[in-house]
Amino acid sequence: MPLQAFMQGPQAAKRCACKKARCLKLYCVCFAAGMFCDGCSCDKCQNTEKDQSIVMQQRGRVLARNPQSFLPKERRPE
Repeated sequence: MPLQAFMQGPQAAKRCACKKARCLKLYCVCFAAGMFCDGCSCDKCQNTEKDQSIVMQQRGRVLARNPQSFLPKERRPE
């Protein structure tokens, strides 16, 4: 799944304010939407184009635990 797959729609307007997770956890709205942080007010962010290898590695870990992690909630099968 491409990293910038969900750039359209209401998700594109959300910005995070992560403090300790470096924007590499699913509760970061940017990471969960498959976007890099841009213009957010997060601390020590690693969800950037510069750190793309780290982001892709973390996405792989999350997907290994739950393959449906990055699907929109209304599309997840029960």
